[in-house]
Amino acid sequence: FVRAKNSLNHWSPTESFEFLVCNNDPPEAKFDYIVTGHRVTIIDSSRYATNYSYRFGNEFETDISNPTYEFNSPGVYEICQTVNNECFTDTICKEVAIVGINGVSPLSAGNEGNVSVFINGAGLLQGSRAFLEYDGQRIFADTSISSNNGEDIVALFTFEGNPTGSYKVGVQKLDNEITYYNELFILETTIEAD
Repeated sequence: FVRAKNSLNHWSPTESFEFLVCNNDPPEAKFDYIVTGHRVTIIDSSRYATNYSYRFGNEFETDISNPTYEFNSPGVYEICQTVNNECFTDTICKEVAIVGINGVSPLSAGNEGNVSVFINGAGLLQGSRAFLEYDGQRIFADTSISSNNGEDIVALFTFEGNPTGSYKVGVQKLDNEITYYNELFILETTIEAD
């Protein structure tokens, strides 16, 4: 119950109100993450929270405090954590790169001369090196140029009598981590025009 006294020293009528007294500190949203392949594991380090909510890009939402989620394809995704307690709410968002290759063009070439191969994916940062792998042997591109956003590499290969066959397409990052594309690159015998 509440009563108030005005400047003339008169009391107001008694009123009944319900209100919440917050003795808790406001929550602080905070998390770290570990990326393994396409899987992201959240490590919650928030403070003073009693409830948790996570949004993984536009793909998935959960209220588990330390969730794990596996993205379907490489890309840069926003992960947001919202925490609250009985009085307050806080949110933090972080961008997470799921490294990998989404596409390669072309997927075949002749085994003589130069070929530019366009590789699209995520986390393919400056200094990453494109290669083709055949029977355990890697042919690194003469030049690998990464875009500023880490989504594309243009790789120039020189093929001079390399064996024909099916090659794995891969990218080696600066930390020597390797990612492969799920389709094969076909190196065919070059046919001379008459």
